[in-house]
Amino acid sequence: MSYSGKQTQPITHTTFFELVNANVIRRVEVLLDDEKWWLLIHVGNVERVLSAKRGHVRRFSTLDSVRKYLQSVGIQRFEVEI
Repeated sequence: MSYSGKQTQPITHTTFFELVNANVIRRVEVLLDDEKWWLLIHVGNVERVLSAKRGHVRRFSTLDSVRKYLQSVGIQRFEVEI
C-alpha cells in the first residue's frame, strides 16, 4: 500500500492497541479507496496501515464500522479523507 508516494508498513491490531495504550499515536486518518475504508496510523514520524490477520490491508465496509473499531481500541478522534 502506498500513500502520497510513500511506502507504509503494516501494523497489527495487537500492536496498534498497545501503541494506543502507550499514548504514542499522533494521528489516525481514515481514507476511502474502492468504496472501502482503511486506516493510516501516524506513530511519531512513521506512517503505518492497519493490517488484517492474513497480512493484507484491513478494510472496513462503512465509516460507522471504522468508528466502532477505533472506539474499541481507545481512539476518540480521527480524520476522514474522501
